[in-house]
Amino acid sequence: MYKLCAFDLDGTLVNTINDIADAVNRSLLSLGCPTHSESEYLKMVGDGMRMLCVRALPENKKDLTDELVRRYASSYIENCCVRSELYPGVARMLNALHAAGIRCAVASNKPDPQTRRVVQHYLADFSFAQVLGQRDEIPRKPAPDMLVRVMDACGVLPQETIYIGDSNVDVRFAHAAGVKCIGAAWGFRGRAELEAEGADLIAETPDEIEKLLV
Repeated sequence: MYKLCAFDLDGTLVNTINDIADAVNRSLLSLGCPTHSESEYLKMVGDGMRMLCVRALPENKKDLTDELVRRYASSYIENCCVRSELYPGVARMLNALHAAGIRCAVASNKPDPQTRRVVQHYLADFSFAQVLGQRDEIPRKPAPDMLVRVMDACGVLPQETIYIGDSNVDVRFAHAAGVKCIGAAWGFRGRAELEAEGADLIAETPDEIEKLLV
């Protein structure tokens, strides 16, 4: 049995795409730039806030990246819990893992203050051994550092850990840390991307995580 189940946040535990899209679009409009649909943002997220902003800007406006990052960070932190919601089945899954004695953690490329705000709002009823978002001193996923830090803090080995995420970045992240990965096909990217990247297992719903691990 695994001792630690670590999760991505966006597209895995919480569907945050509406609030992300709203905040980026508000910031783009304030800079006189075109906006994007929520479905377009599904392919832009996953590599951290700066890369999201780079991808959202037109090719001839990349020099505005730093300013867009600043405006987006301010807009999102104030409005990150408006239209986001837990995916169906996540609460039941987390309760089942806890009841089985499997500790849970969050490791996300979302900046650490934003990660903690979303977790505190949507997941306050659940106990996490570690909650870690992107920090300046920790390389972002898929570099393994964040997951290694979480495992060290929890005193577990890679073979005692499973990581669950919805994107190719998450699969690379887990494997770089020597950890098996379950792809969350219910999330932003879908089964095809997870299969192509080599996820060890794929779950269509959070209920399937419970069946795989408990």
